[in-house]
Amino acid sequence: MQEKTQSSHFYSVEEKAGIVEYINLSVDANIDPETDEIFNRIKDGVILVLLVENISPGVTAGMAFTKDPSNILQVTENCNTAIRAALKIGCQISNIGPKDIQAGTPHLILGILWQIARAGLLKRVSELSLDELGLPPEQILLRWFNYHLKAAGCIRVVSNFASDLRDSCLLYT
Repeated sequence: MQEKTQSSHFYSVEEKAGIVEYINLSVDANIDPETDEIFNRIKDGVILVLLVENISPGVTAGMAFTKDPSNILQVTENCNTAIRAALKIGCQISNIGPKDIQAGTPHLILGILWQIARAGLLKRVSELSLDELGLPPEQILLRWFNYHLKAAGCIRVVSNFASDLRDSCLLYT
């Protein structure tokens, strides 16, 4: 199922739910994955900063951050901090600024969240000492993903986390 945003961008309801579940597990945000609550809760930048800090503790050290922002300046600082911190952990963010986050633009928010989640998953895979295989973390994660697809009776194989997962169908197999 897809929902249309105000522009001509689409996002998968299932993808949104999966990302919200990842957020809830990572930072205990208690966001309902069946609603669009994520787009409102993300606007102050707090959840984004907490997610990145969860992946790489200390990455926001020295950056402006207010856990309970009370004005637009603090919200803007939080959003800028979230963007800078996401860049530091390897996310590729271009043409997205604090106003996009504050607007809760769904396709942009989901794009940032997907990259942060991917960085977190790759970090966890790297820490599992699975590098005995001599593969980079992304290849190990792909092998794990394909193993579980096969175990679920799926005949499709994922070779990358971009175009192969674009429709999000395999995330729910």
